[in-house]
Amino acid sequence: GATKGTARVRGDRSGRPGRPRRVRISGLAILGLTVIGALAGCGDIEDQSLCLAYEEYLAQRATVQDIDLDTTSAAEAAAVADDYLDSVRRLQEAADTRFTVPLNDLEAAAADVLRTLESVPDDEDHATWAPLVEDSLEDAANAAVTVVDAIEPQCPQTGAEG
Repeated sequence: GATKGTARVRGDRSGRPGRPRRVRISGLAILGLTVIGALAGCGDIEDQSLCLAYEEYLAQRATVQDIDLDTTSAAEAAAVADDYLDSVRRLQEAADTRFTVPLNDLEAAAADVLRTLESVPDDEDHATWAPLVEDSLEDAANAAVTVVDAIEPQCPQTGAEG
């Protein structure tokens, strides 16, 4: 207990009167502050939501671009395409009524790729399924560039790459 005439700060285990308790900040809190700081370039809540979804989309797009198609089965490609399509749909939701045309074009192209891949037997290799999705992949790639060109000015801190 504290002696008469001295105050002890609640939670202070040092036994030293008047010494403030150290505040511990969790890694999650630091991450949260970092994300909030990174979003300072986005003006309002809608822009922040858009920028978060856009950043997620860019990460998923990079995953798609990094796939080694020569060693990827149709099932593996379909799983990646499904994740990509999910990220496009989350971006559409965050964009609300903004960027409707480019996002709808991208969603349609990505859905075409997924539908085609889902129609191919799971264990088929790239040589079998590549010609089937070639046009849809090109459409999706072109639509993705249009989306990046449209959204990047709203979320410049994300640093889109190609």
